Amino acid sequence: MLSKMEMGNIYRAIYTSGRDVASASITAYFPVSDPAGEEPPVPIFSTTLDKKTADEADWNADRAELEVDVLPGLWTETYVHPDYK
Repeated sequence: MLSKMEMGNIYRAIYTSGRDVASASITAYFPVSDPAGEEPPVPIFSTTLDKKTADEADWNADRAELEVDVLPGLWTETYVHPDYK
């Protein structure tokens, strides 16, 4: 499963890329058993971070602190799989 740190790393890469990004969304997928015994990857966690909110981040802060503490407080959780709430 994509960890919050990895998700923060992706947002950091997006918003420090020099590109004009209005909004970014990330969805983490994880294999979940279905009734047929298959384990297809399904979305378990989705977030969005818009430019206005991203501009509040100190992108020069300590990388671990930024990715683990700061960014999760800024992004918006748009979906959490019921089994992971």
